[in-house]
Amino acid sequence: MKKTGISFKDIIDACNNENQDELAKKAPLSKIVLDMVIAALPAPTDAQKVRIEKIWHGDEEKETVAKDMQTCNPNGKLAIMIFDIYHDKHAGEIAIGRIYSGTVHQGDEVYSVGNKTKMRVQQLGLYMGPQRVNVAAVPSGNIVALSGVSNTFVGDTLASEPMTSFEEIKHYSDPVVTKAFEPKNVKDIGKLVEVLKEMEKEDPTLKVKIDEQTGENLVAGMGELHLEIVEHRLKERGVEVITSPTDCCI
Repeated sequence: MKKTGISFKDIIDACNNENQDELAKKAPLSKIVLDMVIAALPAPTDAQKVRIEKIWHGDEEKETVAKDMQTCNPNGKLAIMIFDIYHDKHAGEIAIGRIYSGTVHQGDEVYSVGNKTKMRVQQLGLYMGPQRVNVAAVPSGNIVALSGVSNTFVGDTLASEPMTSFEEIKHYSDPVVTKAFEPKNVKDIGKLVEVLKEMEKEDPTLKVKIDEQTGENLVAGMGELHLEIVEHRLKERGVEVITSPTDCCI
């Protein structure tokens, strides 16, 4: 407000006169919020000194990656926590993670601590607003988008070598309703199963299983709206379904 010369009275007057557009030109929300983030939030090099002991309970004496993570060392051993996964129609499965130490490069081989498998990073991306921009390398302290790591999952740890994984991401919501999903066209049954598996991987609050007696695909979610969104996303991916009445989870 000091930089722009705008007072609280100016803000109140602009709102009362429905003249917010003029105010937005003088003080764009994006710039104001970014300035607040820079001024108020600690840099990763400072935050991780405190944060690592809360989210990682490995042996600091035996695992050198501990010091790398505490100092957010871009030249240290690689340690990434995966916190989101989504499906891109062009790039396929994209894993989103926070890099706590090391630097990941396009073409690197990374180790999934959860699945005990190695994978090769095909593409790397950084988000600039809603846009994902491909880059050759991303150092610690950043949020990175990775493709080619299809064996990972939400809560997994990707590293340059075996290490103690990060603490499990806790979800405070359990599924409360269930529906049976069947394809309108029988030939889409394989695609339905495949897409439901992808969606379950993307959304930890979604649970999918096959009824052993009926062979139906049972989908459990947070409510009617949640399952309606699942149905809509299936349609977007080319699978139209018929659903049963909702049952409550016990």
